[in-house]
Amino acid sequence: VAESVAGTSYTRRPRRCSTFVPPRPDASAVRPIVSAALGIIRDGEAMREAVATLLPIAADNVAASGPALVSLMIAVAALGREESRGAHCRSDFPLHDADARPSRLTLHSAMRAAAALDCRATIRST
Repeated sequence: VAESVAGTSYTRRPRRCSTFVPPRPDASAVRPIVSAALGIIRDGEAMREAVATLLPIAADNVAASGPALVSLMIAVAALGREESRGAHCRSDFPLHDADARPSRLTLHSAMRAAAALDCRATIRST
C-alpha cells in the first residue's frame, strides 16, 4: 500500500457538512397563541383558530417551528377530547366523562388532523 501512494501528495480538504442545522428554537411568536387558546379554560373555536395559525408556522423551517409543532399537537389533542378533564376545562364541553379514554397522537396524525381542520375553516369562510 505504501508503494502505491508513495508518489502522491496529501492535501487536506475542508469537510463539508451536508446536514441541515435548524435554527435555534424561539417560542416568542407562539407563546401568545398558546396563552390565548390553550390555557386552563379552553373552547373549541379558539383552539381551531390556534391550529389554523400554528399550522403554517409548524410546517415552515423557522425558529418558531419546533414550539409551534408541539403547541399544534396539544391543540389537536385537546380538540379531540370533548370534555373537561383534570385541570383543563372546556367551556363548550363543561361536563366530565366518568370513564377516561386513552388516546394516542402521532406527529403524522396531528399534522393530518390540523390540515383537515384548516381546510374546513377555509371552506366555511368562502
